[in-house]
Amino acid sequence: MQSFAKSVKNYIANAIKRAAMTDEERYLSDSVDLVDLEQRQKVIAYGQAPYQINGRHWLDAKSYQ
Repeated sequence: MQSFAKSVKNYIANAIKRAAMTDEERYLSDSVDLVDLEQRQKVIAYGQAPYQINGRHWLDAKSYQ
């Protein structure tokens, strides 16, 4: 029972920490290795990260239906 309580506590602590991150920090922290991290940094520099393109109407697939 103690391990379950500890895992729940860790889960909640990680969720709070992740919620406090900016979109950029969250996107970079999801990288799996150094190559992926560098690729994500390049995508951010070009303004093409998933959180950066939400407001662009020409990329919105719903407008073409």
